[in-house]
Amino acid sequence: MFDDRCVEVFHSIEIPISKRPNAKCLSQGATMTLDQYIRDKGLTNAEFGELVGANHSTISRLRKGSQVPSPELMLAIFERTDGIVTANDFYGIKAA
Repeated sequence: MFDDRCVEVFHSIEIPISKRPNAKCLSQGATMTLDQYIRDKGLTNAEFGELVGANHSTISRLRKGSQVPSPELMLAIFERTDGIVTANDFYGIKAA
């Protein structure tokens, strides 16, 4: 699935290895929804919320699509997911 241009990227945050983002290929623009990301990593809403500075209720509403993150929260989500979850994912916009 990934070629030799793929890289493994982690932030310096304390997350068990099993819950860290998988290797991703930046050249292939791998993205997923917040809900997919949290399920894939086996995180709870509270655990992910702690990483991005939001409470579990906010994360729940974001996952359901009933709320769009503020610019500050979107930046935190983008950074903590290593760019896998983008603002486009909240609007259903596919990357070109």
